[in-house]
Amino acid sequence: MQKKKNRVILALAAIIGFMAVGYALLSQELTINGTANIDSSWDVKITDITDGQFEGGAGNALDEEESEILPSVSGDGLTATFNVNLTQPGDQGTYIITVTNNGSIPAELTEVPDVTTVNGEEPTQVQFAVSVLGEKMVLNQGESAQIAVVAAWPDTSEDFPEGEVSKTATITLNYQQVTTDDVGA
Repeated sequence: MQKKKNRVILALAAIIGFMAVGYALLSQELTINGTANIDSSWDVKITDITDGQFEGGAGNALDEEESEILPSVSGDGLTATFNVNLTQPGDQGTYIITVTNNGSIPAELTEVPDVTTVNGEEPTQVQFAVSVLGEKMVLNQGESAQIAVVAAWPDTSEDFPEGEVSKTATITLNYQQVTTDDVGA
């Protein structure tokens, strides 16, 4: 009986020894060191606005010193302000905005700016319209798109105030990053 007891003790000691060695081998800490670099940039901005192509008596609005107020671009480069004078029905002014993606991330114009609010403000005779020329909504690196902003006094207008009619509109272009799924679409 003593021999049997010694064998069981030896077997248990051997099992515990194997378990200790196995635990030591499997519980080692694994350290992975590495560096990841992302080299991309976001740089989508208005790079040009024409001074305006006018029909009839239309022109850029004037300031107190009778100097033309030309279209201006905000500091973020995605908001433009236009000031236009129209003298009679049929007058129209057209501005062309050029937007360029100088970054490395593809960008998409989320929607054509809505001018409904501006058109509802006085003087209501002057109506603005915005359209993307060539329907270019996605800009890859180095690409440009053009957007037309038209201020018009429709021929059908029955409201004739005295003198020139001036109106200001601010257009904001909202671009967002194009995901990998969108690029192939």
